[in-house]
Amino acid sequence: MTEFLQFTLSGIVFGMIYAAIALSLVLIWRGTRLLNFAQGGMAMFTTYMAIEVVYRTGSYWAGFVVALAAGLVLGAVCELAVIRPTLNKPPLNAVIVTIGLLILLEGLAGIFFGAQPRSFPAAFSIVGLRVGGTPLGVSRFDVFVAGAVLVTTLALAAAFRYTSAGLRMRAAAFNATVARLSGIRVARVITVGWALAGLLGALAGVIVSPSTFLDPNSMTRSSSSGSPRR
Repeated sequence: MTEFLQFTLSGIVFGMIYAAIALSLVLIWRGTRLLNFAQGGMAMFTTYMAIEVVYRTGSYWAGFVVALAAGLVLGAVCELAVIRPTLNKPPLNAVIVTIGLLILLEGLAGIFFGAQPRSFPAAFSIVGLRVGGTPLGVSRFDVFVAGAVLVTTLALAAAFRYTSAGLRMRAAAFNATVARLSGIRVARVITVGWALAGLLGALAGVIVSPSTFLDPNSMTRSSSSGSPRR
């Protein structure tokens, strides 16, 4: 029973991380029908920016905020400068561009930050919690991870359902042609979607890195979802 509880709670935490990455991919897919192969690279790059801020300031939360802000900006810039010129071209062009963007981001990370694996600090203790003498298999940081992703998901759901900006994004994703005829600036909506996807990717990178190690390939190889360092 104890092992069942530990695996269940641990699975929920890692599921939350996958959910954050999946949300970022879905935001782009619904808006442009494009699978962004560079999403992991974008998350990795913003996480490197966060860890630099953490090391220089000693504040996890400063790095956390910088990562989210950098994710917003990077997502918008990638859409405007790299993806938008391919939107009226054959679909394969955009796919190749995202793969090239991934390679570029991984190369830049190696140049600017080095290729050695780096340890990312956690906001809270990573020591497993216990109830009485029973280990739960999760830590205070895991609770923070689950809470952060849950709050973000609920906020996005509320925004898409109850705000005019969210309704415009839904309309553009459902039928871009009809949305344009209705006066919606679809190109701007797509840019906002990429910006939000960048933010969600940054969130995923920051919350998963304390459980693994950060390097230029850490968000794209399968080992990045391996066992936590506890």
